[in-house]
Amino acid sequence: MSVQVVPVLESEKRALWARLGDYIGELMPYQGGATGGPFEYPYFDAYWQEPDHRWPFWGVADGKRVAFALVHRQPERFEMAEFYSFPEFRRTGLALPFAKAVIARFPGLWELTQFAANTSAVVFWRRVLADWPFEESRYTGEQSGQPRIRQTFVVP
Repeated sequence: MSVQVVPVLESEKRALWARLGDYIGELMPYQGGATGGPFEYPYFDAYWQEPDHRWPFWGVADGKRVAFALVHRQPERFEMAEFYSFPEFRRTGLALPFAKAVIARFPGLWELTQFAANTSAVVFWRRVLADWPFEESRYTGEQSGQPRIRQTFVVP
């Protein structure tokens, strides 16, 4: 089964918002925040208002949404702002090619970050980046105060 990268239409915002809430809920324990919601995401609408700087994508396989990715361009680099493999599709082998395909769409300097305690995410992103030489460093997140891992790399 292959996965396609499909832009999230503005008419699909509600569906993406629901999945984004699930994703944020899963991350809250790593951030030291309260679980449960409702959650805020101040940049959500910007993904349809800033088409030169923000891109929302679905990962679609066999007509089903299996993941989403939110890509953000900073002045000097691209960032995977958010990436979520839906729990019901984890361990199917779909998230890895989806992540690689999203990244490959944007040549240039990239940065990815994960909470250091989220070891499954760290392992996943290292597997994604196996095709690109990358540098990895540790830092403390400004907002969360939690240990984070950063990978930087260039997509030709």
